[in-house]
Amino acid sequence: MKKYQLVVRIFLIIHLLSVSFCRPLVVLAGNLENTDQDDRKISFLQENQLIQTEDGKLYTTTPSNYITHSIHAALGETQTHQRNNQTIYVDPNAHISNIDIRLSNGVREYGWYGKRINNEIALCIEPGAALNLGNNSGYTVAERNTEQMKKISLIKYYGLMVSGHTLKKELMTQILAWEQQGITPLSISGVFSMTDYQTFKSAVMKNVNYFYTSPSFDKQTINLKVGESITLTDTTHAFSNYQSLPSFVSQGLSISKKGNQLTILANKNAEATSRVEFDYDIASTFQGVPLIYQHPYTQNMMVGRLNEHRKISLTINVLKNGNARVRKVDETTKQPLAGAVFRFTTSDGKTKEITTGSDGYAAWNDLLVDTKVTIQEIKAPNGYVLNATPQTVTIKANETTTISLDNKEQLANLKVIKEDEETGSKPQGASQLVRAVYEL
Repeated sequence: MKKYQLVVRIFLIIHLLSVSFCRPLVVLAGNLENTDQDDRKISFLQENQLIQTEDGKLYTTTPSNYITHSIHAALGETQTHQRNNQTIYVDPNAHISNIDIRLSNGVREYGWYGKRINNEIALCIEPGAALNLGNNSGYTVAERNTEQMKKISLIKYYGLMVSGHTLKKELMTQILAWEQQGITPLSISGVFSMTDYQTFKSAVMKNVNYFYTSPSFDKQTINLKVGESITLTDTTHAFSNYQSLPSFVSQGLSISKKGNQLTILANKNAEATSRVEFDYDIASTFQGVPLIYQHPYTQNMMVGRLNEHRKISLTINVLKNGNARVRKVDETTKQPLAGAVFRFTTSDGKTKEITTGSDGYAAWNDLLVDTKVTIQEIKAPNGYVLNATPQTVTIKANETTTISLDNKEQLANLKVIKEDEETGSKPQGASQLVRAVYEL
């Protein structure tokens, strides 16, 4: 084991002195002026086996990057402003010792510690730098609302908050966050494998990508009859990550969401042009701007937040009117009859008298759905018998409800009496009044 640690230390020293982060390293003992503070810093670096890059960051030359001593105390530095003196708590109980991760930037993680800021999980955004120095105070905090930080925040949300926290998930979330910075794992061994990590990554990124995907029916316009329902299915599957209840719905609409399906039902009180909106489902405790915690010597950290408000909307054209119509025809020939007058009476007491045209139709249009309309003939066409039997229809949305009424022609008996022009019913001479034939 000691031989292994020696090889590891030599490897880290050579690597950090040559290519770490493509920044030249400076061992402070060769460049600092001979002051008391410089001497204290040199002693601190030597005692804790640390080296420092030009940007001031400290890197360990041992398998552990957890240092119990404070560099601020060693140098006599103080931090007075509360916002600029935040503390990152490295929880010794949030520790995975049996893990070995090789990263594409040359860093190798032997063991891992979870980080906390005000009891909230923090993610490292600077792998390889020293994790802990003393009480780990002296961090400054700033908002960082970039696309990269937003995506890392989503990874944390779906990797830990939605799926449930475990230390393994927290570490895999951390690795996936590094990937957003272009630092990928080359190998993983220990309490989980590279296969385990890839399975976790696939599940998390599926949900992350849903955030950037609009459901297939977003911004569509739907035609819907009153009393009927329609079920829409999102082919992208992103709708499953939206809230179960709409953030806005017009009156007269009933909404039901189940997974990627949305069912809409309209009643007669719905507005002709109605609207439904759904918000993306992000817990209120996670809403806000991502925060970055920076330190002159140790790892920079971030606390995830999501500041973007995503929603979808649909427009529903509610078809709520219909038509009532009657057709007048000859009883025998079924040909249309013009000139018949009908009285239309609605269930709410409105009346209208309408005369059939040459096509035999009389219609009252744009009546509210479910309205009952009684239709009765009040005047027959010339030469036909009045059919005064009333009929009642119920209005259906976006439909014309038609009844047909037929009429009989008016008939009469014809009696012809032949008389003498002068004597009337008495014939004169040899003439006769019987057996006369007439053509009609």
